Amino acid sequence: MSAHKKNSRSSAIATAMRNWLATPTMLMSVAGVIAACGMGPFLPAILPDLQALAEYHVPLDQVQISPPNEWVPQNFMADVVANSELPQEVSLLRPELAKTLAEAFGNHPWVREVKSIRITGQRTIVADLEYRLPVAFIKTSEGLYAVDVDGVLLPPDSFTAADFDLLPHVENIASLPPGIPGQRWSDPLVHHALQVAQTLTPDADLQRYWKHFDLKSIIAPQPATPDEALPHRLTFELATNSGSRIIWGHPPSGDDLEPTVAQKLGRMDQYLQQFGGFNKPQGPYRIDIRHFDAISLQPLEERRYH
Repeated sequence: MSAHKKNSRSSAIATAMRNWLATPTMLMSVAGVIAACGMGPFLPAILPDLQALAEYHVPLDQVQISPPNEWVPQNFMADVVANSELPQEVSLLRPELAKTLAEAFGNHPWVREVKSIRITGQRTIVADLEYRLPVAFIKTSEGLYAVDVDGVLLPPDSFTAADFDLLPHVENIASLPPGIPGQRWSDPLVHHALQVAQTLTPDADLQRYWKHFDLKSIIAPQPATPDEALPHRLTFELATNSGSRIIWGHPPSGDDLEPTVAQKLGRMDQYLQQFGGFNKPQGPYRIDIRHFDAISLQPLEERRYH
């Protein structure tokens, strides 16, 4: 073999070895061996800047997230990036990358919990997220505001006017929402009303009770004193689309001096089956389902509540 061919072959082998050693897997292996030998402090001088290598970079818009529910806006991922201090691409070797990403997702108002952030060996990042789900719109003097079951304010710009008819409304709330989406509404009356809303829409199922009973809104009481604002003293009412009012009574966190939730729902269903609607036979009515022995009716002048 000529000297020229020998040199060319040696050069090709050397190039292949350098490329092989520069792969992410081999670099990490070499770094591990060096660290194990007590040479960790010399790593920066021996190895290249691994964070700068394109092999370790992942665009944030390619992070695999849990499938969002129907309410989460389509620009969710872009919003997470925009509201954080992260670049468009991150290195998988960035210090505390998982913690940084968890904070970025956790700060978004649509995220209820960051369950895990996994950085896999396939150059992918997987985020296991639990999203917030709106349970009701709170009607205030400044408009309607969507909240989840925890009373956390959801971004108003995520909802359109067409969405307002898709969830229960809570009326008669005097307080205003928190100033920033993602914060919890501090009014206890809101939280008691949301307990009623969740009872009537279990597992976000509006058809089972809310639509079945043709309900329009939850009417909160107006306690005059702090003592009247205690759960066992609050009396919520349900407005129906037909104009009648159903006296629901205490929120589920109240005392046991009223029929159970199941008994109240059963009485409403019994009335509906017997008469075909809460405005019949000659309503609208004020229907009290709180008594243990019977349902009471009183004629309701609908205009009084407009």
